[in-house]
This record gives sequence, C-alpha cells and structure tokens, in this order.
Amino acid sequence: MAPEVLKNTEPTSKVDIWAVGVIFYQMISALKHPFEAKNIHEMSYSIAETQYHPLSTTVSPFVQQLINLMLKKNPLERPDASSILHMKEI
Repeated sequence: MAPEVLKNTEPTSKVDIWAVGVIFYQMISALKHPFEAKNIHEMSYSIAETQYHPLSTTVSPFVQQLINLMLKKNPLERPDASSILHMKEI
C-alpha cells in the first residue's frame, strides 16, 4: 500500500507507480520486500515514512534512482508512466 492509502487520502494514479516501484524493487533484490518488518505496525510505519531497505550497491545507480523516484512519499513527486518510459541512464 502506498503512503497516501495508509493515510486515507484521495489516491491518484501515482498509487500504481508506487506499486510498480515495489515490484521492481522485489525483482532487483531477489524478491525481498522493501518494507520488511517484524509486524504490520512496523511495516505500516515504514511505508508511511517511506523508510525502505537500501538496495545492494551492486545495483546500478540508475536503477536505484528510478526506484527512489517511484517510492517517493509525496505522490506528486513520483514520475508518471510516460516519464519513466522516457528516462535515460546518464
């Protein structure tokens, strides 16, 4: 669940970007969840504060940056799907 869903604010299509970011993170990290926690309360707090486990340093900086953008706490700061498709590695 994206932070805005946990906080009961009006979700936008950026919730989908969040979800894809979580799935992408899991694909890159061999299915580890970015917000692994001991219980649902810890996980909810981590999601609400966007405190996820850092990716391995073996992951390219471009991929790390993309996931960081997709998992922004503020949905207005997340890229839309079109922007993601047109991103280029620098």
